[in-house]
Amino acid sequence: MRRNYWIWSLIFVIFLIAGACGGGGGGGGGGVGNLNSLFDGEYVINQTPYASGTIGTPMLGNLTASGDGTATASFGTTINLSYNVNTDRTIHVDPVGGGGAKPADGILSADGRVLAMSNTEYHIGSSAVMALAVAKSSIAATTVIGANNYIISQAGTNSSGFYTSRVLVTVNGSGITGTFWVLSHSQNPSTLPSGSLTISAPATTLDGTFIVNNGSADYPGVITPDGNIFSQIGTNTSDQVLAMGVKKATTGTPDVIGEYLLNEIGLSSQWSTPYISRVKLVVGSGTYDYQVLAHSVDTSPLDSGTGIAYSISQDGTLTFPSNTGWGGIASPDGSVLVFSNTTSSGPADNFFAVGIKKP
Repeated sequence: MRRNYWIWSLIFVIFLIAGACGGGGGGGGGGVGNLNSLFDGEYVINQTPYASGTIGTPMLGNLTASGDGTATASFGTTINLSYNVNTDRTIHVDPVGGGGAKPADGILSADGRVLAMSNTEYHIGSSAVMALAVAKSSIAATTVIGANNYIISQAGTNSSGFYTSRVLVTVNGSGITGTFWVLSHSQNPSTLPSGSLTISAPATTLDGTFIVNNGSADYPGVITPDGNIFSQIGTNTSDQVLAMGVKKATTGTPDVIGEYLLNEIGLSSQWSTPYISRVKLVVGSGTYDYQVLAHSVDTSPLDSGTGIAYSISQDGTLTFPSNTGWGGIASPDGSVLVFSNTTSSGPADNFFAVGIKKP
């Protein structure tokens, strides 16, 4: 969101990997003045780091929060954490005992099931991270996915470098097969593939997790019990991706008026490096205002803008009259925004962002 672009952010929370994030809240402990009990249960966490100007391999891990200000996370190695959830559902996480992990900041959804976080403290040559987490639940993912349409926004790397894209997925009634169409892609805007996919869930464990296969690779994910939101990751050497999908609304236009906290990962020709940022977004009727709160590369001055036009359709898809490469979708209840820029020119070339609404 530098100058004429909006940082709207996918996929993602991070307080574990070497990388850092600004402060903003105490750590640990329940008690008066916090909502620590909202962060409780087992989560699947996906994260994408960058260091020394390149995007790192996405990581799939497990996160267990106790509801009392303590948690553990594992990406092969277990890290103890303390956290504080403020009354506006923003969260600050601190590692306990060091080990190379750094603090992070983000926000929880109203039901505590979706978490987006980032660290932005380090600049070029160091590490920063964007992470997304979705709580596990006692459901069969293929059942709640059902016969629905989803828009996926994502950021990834392949043999040609960093990219962002948006994908439409249509799932059949059984929730186990479907079709995908790439709607836009920053690397190949004129070659947009489509194809079939299969969806599988654990046969013996009902926890909301699933695996999508597009004929060439597996992409594990986890979905909310209402089937509205899922996070997904790809760790294949040919396509490493961090993604979040949102179901198209079917019962009325989502209400997006309010304040959101966005987490974003992007690649800009203005700085010739990847970046991670957090942004305050205030959405009104037909226009929005933004204020960059933290940025891993461009730290001063932090950008802002007002009165920027947008439109939302009945199914929740978002469009922007002055920015044809931008697009996204709001969850059916308006609590989560998933957004990306897939153009290949301008001050903010490509980005992927996830926003969660504040109370």
